[in-house]
Order: sequence, then C-alpha cells, then structure tokens
Amino acid sequence: MKALITAAGMGTRLGNITKDTNKCILNVGNKPLLLHSVEILKNVGIDDIYVIIGHHGEKIKQLLGDKVNYIYNPDYATTSILGSIVLAKEHLFQSEFVFLTGDSLLHPELIKGLLEPSQDVLVSIELKKCNEEDMKVVLENHNIKEISKTISLDQAQGEYTSLTRFPKESSTVFFNEVEKAINNQNCKTYVADILLNLQNLGFNLKPIYTNKPRIEIDFLEDLEKAQALYKQYF
Repeated sequence: MKALITAAGMGTRLGNITKDTNKCILNVGNKPLLLHSVEILKNVGIDDIYVIIGHHGEKIKQLLGDKVNYIYNPDYATTSILGSIVLAKEHLFQSEFVFLTGDSLLHPELIKGLLEPSQDVLVSIELKKCNEEDMKVVLENHNIKEISKTISLDQAQGEYTSLTRFPKESSTVFFNEVEKAINNQNCKTYVADILLNLQNLGFNLKPIYTNKPRIEIDFLEDLEKAQALYKQYF
C-alpha cells in the first residue's frame, strides 16, 4: 500500500507564522506535524509515501530527507488541493493508497482503522458536534448520504477527517474525476465532492468511525488546541 500526503499550501490563515515556513512542519509536542504522520504510516508498514510540496518545500525536504518521495507543485500559490492531488496520478494510478493532509495532528489509531481488508473506499468520520468550518457528513443507515461544508449544523452528524483509503479499483476513477473537476475550472470542488462522484459511479463509501483525537491546523487557535491534545493523548 502507498500513501499520499498534501503539504503544498501556504497556510495564510495562520498569518505571519507561515510566512517563512510551511504549516505542515510546525512543531506540535516534540516534533513537526508532518513527521508525526510519516512516522505513523511507517509504523504500520506503509513505506511508499508521496508528499506533495510547494510553499517552502525545501524545508520539508530538509526535515524528511529520503524517508518519502516528493512531488512538487509549482502552482501551489494559485491551485486548490485538487491541483496538487492530480500531480500524483502517475505515481498512484491503479494503486491502493491512503490519503491524508499534512496539516493535521492524528492519533495513530486513525491510520490503523483504515487498514482493514476491504474493496470499499474507506472514509474516516469523526462523530461529533460540528462547526461551520468542518467538512460535515450526513449518514443514513451507516451509509454516507452527503459530505459538504454547506450542510446545516442541525443535520450534520460528524466530520470527514480527510483520511481516506482508496482500493486499487477506485484509484483510476478517482484521479480521472479530479482531472475532470480541474478541467471544468471548478475551484470550489473538494476531495469530498470527488468521493460523492465515486459513489454515484458505483463505488461504495464505507464510513470508518473514530473517537480518537485529531485536529486540522487552519487557524492559530487550532495550533494551540493541537498542543493541548498532544500533552493529553500522545
């Protein structure tokens, strides 16, 4: 199995903190965020890891060295996350892989939960009370009915954590759908939208529930919460 980590973005919502660095290598606890994730992947036997870099990518290379493979996105300042993901097509086409974003602090059990034998697309869902920023999920009989930031808070049952495992059979279609979204110049398309496209094309999305701690670092308060989570759980 392979892994794909996106780490190209500029992290502008963190202000000056990310002016001279990449938010994925900000320290949480005793090590950078991205190093936490890479070590978790390697500890469960996933060694073929691809990291998409852009903003201060050289600093990520200095940190990780030859632990991972690098894919450079020269348009990181103007493209969405899909513009980064599509660059991995030649490396992950027709391959089983785990997808995650590099700006999240993840409990190791979250990755392990995606490793069960399955031909389904495994989608990590945190059952919780959501806020407006969350990529919210509506479930029906343990099936994913909707994933969107625009779902009303009273309807949302949890958050899509971005952690996803794609079986080999779905990876080709996944990258094709990403390319279609880019060619349509739909800059508001998220990974969640691509997942729903896969479901409409006949691929089953299986929710994998978790109550293990995780947090995506978008704002300064997220970084502060991540430090507190680390002290409590790691």
